[in-house]
Amino acid sequence: MTAPTATLNKTAAPSAWVATRTYPEAPDEGILDPVMWRWFDHGVANRRTVAIYADHGVGKTASTYAYAAARGLGLVYINMATASPEDKIGIFPTRNAFGQLELHQQVSRQLASTEPYVLVLDETRQAHPKVANQGMQMTNQWELGEQKLTGCVLVVTLDNEGTREGIRTSEDPAVADRKVTIRLRANDTGWRYALARKYADVDLKATFQVWDSLTPDLRHTLSPRTLNHMIQVGLLGFPLIWALPMPGGSRARLVSTGSNDNTQDRTRETLDRIAAALGVPNPSRVPDAVSRVVAAATANHLSVLIQGPPGCGKTAAVREQVAAAGTEVVYFPMATTDPEQIFVPIPDMEKGYMETLLAARLTQASPYVIIWDEYNRPVSQVAFSKTMEIINQSTVDGIELPSLKAQIALCNPPTWLGRKMSVSKNNIAQADRFAISVEISPDDIDANGWLLEHYGADAAVVLEWWKNDITDEQREWVTKRTMERLVENHRSNLPLQNALIYLGESEFAPVPLIDLEARFNARPQTRLAQIVTEVDKWVTLLLDAQDTDATGNANVDTVVTALALAEPRQLDENFDAVVTLLGCLKPAMKGTFLDGAGNAERQKFWLKALVALHKRTTGPAAR
Repeated sequence: MTAPTATLNKTAAPSAWVATRTYPEAPDEGILDPVMWRWFDHGVANRRTVAIYADHGVGKTASTYAYAAARGLGLVYINMATASPEDKIGIFPTRNAFGQLELHQQVSRQLASTEPYVLVLDETRQAHPKVANQGMQMTNQWELGEQKLTGCVLVVTLDNEGTREGIRTSEDPAVADRKVTIRLRANDTGWRYALARKYADVDLKATFQVWDSLTPDLRHTLSPRTLNHMIQVGLLGFPLIWALPMPGGSRARLVSTGSNDNTQDRTRETLDRIAAALGVPNPSRVPDAVSRVVAAATANHLSVLIQGPPGCGKTAAVREQVAAAGTEVVYFPMATTDPEQIFVPIPDMEKGYMETLLAARLTQASPYVIIWDEYNRPVSQVAFSKTMEIINQSTVDGIELPSLKAQIALCNPPTWLGRKMSVSKNNIAQADRFAISVEISPDDIDANGWLLEHYGADAAVVLEWWKNDITDEQREWVTKRTMERLVENHRSNLPLQNALIYLGESEFAPVPLIDLEARFNARPQTRLAQIVTEVDKWVTLLLDAQDTDATGNANVDTVVTALALAEPRQLDENFDAVVTLLGCLKPAMKGTFLDGAGNAERQKFWLKALVALHKRTTGPAAR
């Protein structure tokens, strides 16, 4: 049986109307979905459990909170993905009148209240199935362990639904049988009015018209929550695409499907329309992206995601920028932090209920910014779900964190330089909790300045080598972290090659170091113009390197670097010599020139050179 869809109450106007530029006068229709009112009408004695399903980001959670508050009920919510019911039960021994030890159980202070309250269990399908099973007693009997939840008048479970959400699409029938089930759509909640109140000085009517004109496929990706992020991003002067979430490390796209199953990427078109409706620009990029995003996050209490390649200086840059603004960093590496460890339930025998003890770093009075480092390398996959409450609402177990100014999650992309990274994938309902999701390159961080400041002249030598002596493809393998190791190895008289990224099987990153060694030792570098004047000498040196099967041979590095750095015109002018040298290299080394050709002109030359080499080795002269 299909779950009923809610219908807006056209007669119930908001009880406390606030005029905005979008809605200067109170509307004739109500802004809150009336479904919840029906369950309150049954009275406290006739308890109910209601399951509400909807697409991600349509405002179902916020709407439910509003219903409870409007009825004067003390709202208590627990994110089951963050705190399972078993964490709410304190088991500790006492002695009875006979001196025997006995166990007692307690529930949290919120659940022990005798005043009427609504218990909202958010994102239950994001949790492990065993956690969902632990909620069966609450949703059917309004009890937890041996404790009766006497003040609970309504249990509401909130979930996303559908295969596109990347979560479980069905429940155990025994779990589902405990609930009245309702399916909400985006237009069943008051998200437009909530955004109008949030941006009271901005006329959003044209923006809402753009959203209404989109196809269902596009509206699903551009959920009201994501539209909220987009409005904020646009008003801050950032590219609107930064508001689109990055589930699994890949940017969500606004793709529509036609009648013939033809897909069309309408991302840029749609974002430009929204920018025009807001009256803001939609730049493709902004300079100094990381520092600007960190500043905006701190000033506007945002949660942002910064994704970039390893070793480019993300963490160091963010920590320094936060500290420079006079704000403390609270650092949580996701690979070693289980979010449940940042708060602990503490039993209290005198009060008869449990209090929640938060980590001291979260309760400090001075302002702080949380850094979730290596966000997509969590201690467990479910940690993505467990961080949803704090990332989205800046609360832990329902407790406000007044000193929390911003949250910045840092992560690596799923692949880098053609190699798969050992990272986990979050789903779109988890990814769209971030107001800003930005992809950066090493150029977006002034790590070079940091290296010069900390390592002086030695860093300057490495940077000159990096800029002038290796190819673009080789440059990508030399991260700023690798540069730091190169300097330290040089200062410690250790082999420079050991500072390169190790790929396994005695193979290091394919970066020749002969020119860096020459720079450190003030020796001149050998280039193609010098090599072609002594081709026979270099042929002998290259063949000797093959015979000895040497790795990291200095002569091989010199020739490969000279060929890679030469301009296509220089290569053409010395074509015969280049083909001769190419023939003295191992097959794997020859392939690197074609794989890393860089541009069309260079690739055309190396194709021609390899064809000529093939004819030399297989033609009549070779036989």
